[in-house]
Amino acid sequence: MGPNPSLEPTRYAAARGSAQTLARMKTITTPSFVLEPQVAAHASEMFSVLSDVAIYEFENEPPISEEWLRTRYERLESRGPDDQSEVWLNWVIRLQDGNLVGYVQATVFQDQSAYVAYELNSRYWRRGIGSQAVQAVLEELRHRYAVSTCFAVLKDRNYRSSGLLRKLGFVLANEELTALHRDEIDEIVMVKPLVVPHVA
Repeated sequence: MGPNPSLEPTRYAAARGSAQTLARMKTITTPSFVLEPQVAAHASEMFSVLSDVAIYEFENEPPISEEWLRTRYERLESRGPDDQSEVWLNWVIRLQDGNLVGYVQATVFQDQSAYVAYELNSRYWRRGIGSQAVQAVLEELRHRYAVSTCFAVLKDRNYRSSGLLRKLGFVLANEELTALHRDEIDEIVMVKPLVVPHVA
């Protein structure tokens, strides 16, 4: 349930590569859950969350081990590549009862565009958690990172994700944008413009 959540972090993930960005990346609190900046310490809990085979109906596969996931999370804590051409932002979703249930991630580029992706354990589907979490991240991207356009790339058969994205105002990209952003012929690209707040 989510566009390409397991692709390499150069395509999907989170914040600019420095401790300064990690400090700037904030916890996002909503009435239903908290979005915590993802760190390696989350790997143990998240391995269980992401081992749900139902998640991978349309693409990708579960993490191969907890250690593999921890190593990946350690790498993502850099919050971006050495050349600082991207900013990697990753949040895990923690419900009020303390359980982790998934994540939302974004890659922010210097042209004020971003990729977004998400994943949610199937026990928590159809509760509005995924759409609320993605919406919270879109607001964060708009207000704190001045993102003006968001893209999501997903398999064309992934009706759950496309439905969620449409609910949030994403639409199918035109042929030019689709050719630019997708990697495989069976992928679709969805896009949503964000109105960046004016700073006087």
